[in-house]
Amino acid sequence: MKKILILFFPLLLIAQVKRLHYIDHYNRPMTTYKEWLRQTRKEPFSIERAYHSQSNQTRQGLVDVVVFAPLYPGIQDSLNIYLSDLESEGYTVQVDTIRGWAADSLRLHLSTLLDSGLVGAVFIGEVPFAWYEMTSADGREEFPIDLYLMDLDGTWTDSDGNGLFDGHSGNKAPEIWTGRIYASSMTWGNEVYLVNNYLSKLHRYRTGGYNIPQKALAYVDDDWYSFYDCSLGLLYDTVDV
Repeated sequence: MKKILILFFPLLLIAQVKRLHYIDHYNRPMTTYKEWLRQTRKEPFSIERAYHSQSNQTRQGLVDVVVFAPLYPGIQDSLNIYLSDLESEGYTVQVDTIRGWAADSLRLHLSTLLDSGLVGAVFIGEVPFAWYEMTSADGREEFPIDLYLMDLDGTWTDSDGNGLFDGHSGNKAPEIWTGRIYASSMTWGNEVYLVNNYLSKLHRYRTGGYNIPQKALAYVDDDWYSFYDCSLGLLYDTVDV
């Protein structure tokens, strides 16, 4: 009888552990690919140049700022300050406005800029991204992946044709860096205000308007923590893991 209790006691403890659910403050679960696809605006893909630096800077390379076209007029003044800051740092800057959701078309556009010295891209608003799916011992996962827009010469495959990539081969290293400013899903302000406010913070930081503590917190999810530390050591001398 004692042996039976010893064997089953750990199982009873495990059964009492509450399962982790990915939900936000409003009890909303993570959006699946199919749900996201139903909500995505259906319109033809188009991309148009809105600005290019008058003189090419060769010291830092080209940065392409890609903005969702309907958002562009509301943030143009703040964006111009951001562009001026980048140019002051030695970058050549190009602004493109975009409509439609075709990550492959955006990737092709970025690829054509590599010969012009493209080093990075900043996406503002509802700018396309790709999805990836994978299955491991922990189960199946699906998630947006901006690496697709950074690795511009690798091979990305969708073996089952369901709209999510499931294979990545060839040269996997990214050719450019990317950043994304996305505020349309936030609930504490309208998108124009939130993006303008964020761009204002970037300008104040660049011009010494305020200082931030030299600290960072990286939360690495449970299925990645054992073999990666987020490379914070590239930014800080002392890192506690």
